[in-house]
Amino acid sequence: SFGGTGFFIVKRLNTRGFRTRKLLRIVDDLRVGSCSTGPMQIFSNNSGFAATILRITVGAICMAHGVPKLLALVSGNLGFVDQMSAMFGSSLMGWAITLITVVGEAICGLFLVIGVRVRLSGLYIAALFIGIAVIMHGSDFPAMFGVGSGNQGKFEFPFLIGIGGLALAFLGSGRYSVMQD
Repeated sequence: SFGGTGFFIVKRLNTRGFRTRKLLRIVDDLRVGSCSTGPMQIFSNNSGFAATILRITVGAICMAHGVPKLLALVSGNLGFVDQMSAMFGSSLMGWAITLITVVGEAICGLFLVIGVRVRLSGLYIAALFIGIAVIMHGSDFPAMFGVGSGNQGKFEFPFLIGIGGLALAFLGSGRYSVMQD
C-alpha cells in the first residue's frame, strides 16, 4: 500500500536498523504519497486517524471540566454539590448528580485520552453532555437561531461535546490507543 515517497522513506530507515513497524503503520495511515496517483493524499479516508484526534480532543475537554470538580470535591469544597442540591431540591440528588458528572467528565475523559473503553466512555459522555445541554441549558436553545435572549454557547457547547461522544461510541478508539475496541 506504499507508493513512491512513502516506500522510499521506510526502506531507507529500515536499512539503518530502526524498528519500523510503528512507522509503517503511521506512514500507511497518512498515505505519504505515490508517484502514480499525484499529490499527497493525507486527507483520504483516514478514519482511524480521525477517530484518534476526536477521541483525544473530546477527552481533554471533558477532563478540563471534570478534574477541577474532582479536586474541589477531594479537598472538601462542596460548592458544586451545594449548587446541584439547590437546583434539584435534595442533598441526595445533589450528590448523585455530582458523582455522575465527575465520573463522566474526569474518569471517562481520561479513558478517552488514553484510549481505554472508548465506546462505553463515549456513550457515557454523550448521555451526560446531551443531558446537560437539554436539562441545564434547554432554555438557551432558541438563541442558537437568534431567537430570544438566551446565551447561544450555553446550549451549543455541551451538545457538541455530547455529539462527539456519540460519534466515538460508533467509531471506537481509532488506530492509536492503548486498547482497541
